[in-house]
Amino acid sequence: MKLFVPPLELTSLEGFTDEKDIFKRKDFGEKLTHLIKSTDDEWVLAIDAPWGEGKTTFIKMWKASLQQDNDMLCVLFDAFEHDYQQDPFLAIAREIYDLIGDKEVDLKESFKKKSSAAFKTLVRVAIRVGLKASIAGIFDDTVFEGSGAEDDISSTLDQYVAEQLESVKKDKESLEYFKAFLKELPQQLGKKKLVFIIDELDRCRPPFALEILEKIKHLFSVPNVVFVLSLNREQLEESIRCEYGRSVDASQYLQKFINIWAHLPKLEDKYMSDAKQYICQCLNLMDLDSDRTQYRQDMVETLADLADYYHLSLRAIERILTNLAILKNSRGVLDEPYTKISVYLAVIKVHYPSSYKKLSSGELSYKALLEETELNNLRSKQGVHDPQGHFIKWILFYSMSAHEDIEAFKTRNNFPTPAYYSKVDIPLLCKWMNMFQ
Repeated sequence: MKLFVPPLELTSLEGFTDEKDIFKRKDFGEKLTHLIKSTDDEWVLAIDAPWGEGKTTFIKMWKASLQQDNDMLCVLFDAFEHDYQQDPFLAIAREIYDLIGDKEVDLKESFKKKSSAAFKTLVRVAIRVGLKASIAGIFDDTVFEGSGAEDDISSTLDQYVAEQLESVKKDKESLEYFKAFLKELPQQLGKKKLVFIIDELDRCRPPFALEILEKIKHLFSVPNVVFVLSLNREQLEESIRCEYGRSVDASQYLQKFINIWAHLPKLEDKYMSDAKQYICQCLNLMDLDSDRTQYRQDMVETLADLADYYHLSLRAIERILTNLAILKNSRGVLDEPYTKISVYLAVIKVHYPSSYKKLSSGELSYKALLEETELNNLRSKQGVHDPQGHFIKWILFYSMSAHEDIEAFKTRNNFPTPAYYSKVDIPLLCKWMNMFQ
């Protein structure tokens, strides 16, 4: 048995397989590919999904399928891994440089020269902007009056303006040469399109993330090169506000750089949600199954219900399963209803840590627990009638309430206590789960 969900291993050419494409996103990937192949515009596409929803796994599968297409070149760039670098231009250019095979000596050398010229231009522009900012406001209109230096200053300014006009012209040419070369690069390598995928953009330092957007827009956005950004839009917008102030319209700002937004599709299966599908896969990868089929079923059904109710990310599900694996490893297989309540406790330990801490020390009543963990609206699915609306709420009520309150509830609702239910010692179960933090 493993305590942690092993990373999904994907070969560089594996693509969307039935075994690993558990969310059935192959069709979405094929639609993206068709969209890119059928358009000639300069554009940037962003795939938006919250953290821990499987963006990176999808991107890796899609990249592998693109590499099997004779018309496509593909680069996958992890922006977070390059976050330490000062200038994203060099980081992106390096990926394209590595894409050119070593046999293409002349092409590689040409790209190196044009990239170098473009980078030097960026440096010169930055220096000019910095110099302008550094001297702004130092001199006023009367500084040189009566000094006798007006003619010298006028002559110097004339020379400066002439040099700047010529410099700006050369800088513009070097950038245009770079973009023209980039436009022709796919054809030079025997392909029609270059797809440059940038993952983890929203995890970068705000200045680096926004610099990437700027460079894509002004330097790399050319026909035959399509940029696809994998990100959490909400988080990236927060980065924009951190960098430029809370008053900035972050959504409007992103529209300058991103032309099309897409969203990872969800499973459209009445009986198998994304969460439930992922839970089953994780249990298999962790070898967290049991010979007792009922134990596995209770764990899957309970966790799937709570994952859908709380909109838990896939990453949160992994942490919850680690807590359950530790509990099982230290205590063995638990009997019902301990299994179901242990799942709930593992969920709130991840999702509501402060409430879990209070519950562990016996500081929460049943009513307060419902409110703090927002459990009031949890209902059993498919029309199943459970007291308190859901079996988790009934077990919690039965375990945390006084005897007279339980009897009053049973009488009021004409509900006999099922024979298989017994009170769960919740503080003791928390103690077991807390043995290894």
